[in-house]
Amino acid sequence: MIKIEIDWDAIEYKSVESSIIESCAYDKNTCSMIIKFKGADVLGNVSKYLYCGVPPSVHEKFIRSESKGSHLNAQFKAYPYIKLS
Repeated sequence: MIKIEIDWDAIEYKSVESSIIESCAYDKNTCSMIIKFKGADVLGNVSKYLYCGVPPSVHEKFIRSESKGSHLNAQFKAYPYIKLS
């Protein structure tokens, strides 16, 4: 079981240029990254995922990548994640 304490009030999402990803947030203290996807389900909920143990270098490569969705699919399978909403 992974326990991560994040100050949710301090999370700052940064918009990214992507057809499927709206924004992301990174907490360097916990090496946690939240990905917020575009669109919503029928109830109006937007999908957000928390990835754990993401090193700063991986976060930076994601930000600089040409295709955020492709980079996420190729590089983030190694990190545990949970769906937040």
